[in-house]
Amino acid sequence: LTEVFIESNPRLFETNSELIDIIVGADMFGQMNFISIIDHYVFLKGKFYKIPYNDFDIAESDWLTVKEKLFLQKFANNKIQFFEFEANVRPLVVEILNSAKIRRRSHAIPVYLKNYGTNELLCYPIFGEREISDQMSRMLAFKNVAFYMEDEIKLLDQHGREIKNKPKKLPTFYQLSGQYGKARFDQFLTSEIPRKRQKKYVKVLILSKPLKEGNFFITFSQNIFIFQLDWETRVCPTNMFLIYIFAKDPLQSDIENEIGLDHESIILSISFERKITEPPI
Repeated sequence: LTEVFIESNPRLFETNSELIDIIVGADMFGQMNFISIIDHYVFLKGKFYKIPYNDFDIAESDWLTVKEKLFLQKFANNKIQFFEFEANVRPLVVEILNSAKIRRRSHAIPVYLKNYGTNELLCYPIFGEREISDQMSRMLAFKNVAFYMEDEIKLLDQHGREIKNKPKKLPTFYQLSGQYGKARFDQFLTSEIPRKRQKKYVKVLILSKPLKEGNFFITFSQNIFIFQLDWETRVCPTNMFLIYIFAKDPLQSDIENEIGLDHESIILSISFERKITEPPI
């Protein structure tokens, strides 16, 4: 591989999400390859803090005291309430966990508890050197439009009964019949409310040396998220690394210095703006 595959709006998926359950249940992993984004860091007050998502990570954490490890483990395993956990750890610990967002509008601690116990926090689809048609099919599949139709759309009422007199607009419930079975959807096929397109500021870096080893996700601030993909994802040449920086507001010119990036390792730097309806995850 000698080329770089840069997406203007790359997507990461939570491994415990409903989408992954559907893919596993449909035995589609043979057609869809993913690579794990295991490590999640919070960049706070000039330092990186690795967020522990299982008991082993808590035991190995280098920023938690022995007492804090014990109470975080109890809290994450639903053995104590938040107020008891908060009373027995430093304010910094609560601040770090409150900053551990993987979405801009998400509430960090509830999402943290939901993801606790997973060995793979996020995953990224590997495109590699596949045929363009294959890549397009996978992207369309994520949008629920790559479905081979044999029959007409069957409209259902809220009790699952077929509607004989078809209305002009599709109802909330509908069913598609195709070559590989049937799929039922409990949502509007098209929304009457247009989704607001938000401007995002993006910086893409190609590095000869990683910021940190492996593939990881960084919560830099409430409005800035960073993730790194290594060359094994087949998005960049061997022994190189690809970093995406997403921001709601214009990025600072010295963000590379702020995260401690070695400028000599930067092979390529690209910045652009675009309007998107969905965040990277």
